[in-house]
Amino acid sequence: MATVIGVVGSVLTIFSFLQDNFNTEDHTTSETKMRVVAGLDGTGDPPLNNAGGDYPDVRLFNENGGFLGGTYDNGYVSSGTAYDVTIQQTVGQQPTYALFTGNTDAICIAYIASTWPFGGKYGWVGSWGRRCGHPW
Repeated sequence: MATVIGVVGSVLTIFSFLQDNFNTEDHTTSETKMRVVAGLDGTGDPPLNNAGGDYPDVRLFNENGGFLGGTYDNGYVSSGTAYDVTIQQTVGQQPTYALFTGNTDAICIAYIASTWPFGGKYGWVGSWGRRCGHPW
């Protein structure tokens, strides 16, 4: 019984955390909003450093691989902070695939929260840490 309560509590905690991290500004049917969070320097063993940097270029694609829109050269994000970006895209299509391209000073991504046209919310976590030299 305690295990069931623990699992339900963990799921609710994760859901609550994700809900608080989505970009929930007014949304039109022709844009996707993303919040990308850089890893926090000093965490892990060995400690992560230089996690901040240039925000990645983002390209969105539909289920058939058709290009929907993108955003490029968005600025700089510090270690442990979030960066919000709005991507204008083809109206009426869902961006089921996203390509993030690191630039000269790529960031180490901790997680991404995305709000699609029509309000769908999605999040991605994990497996980026190994690209930053850490086990995840």
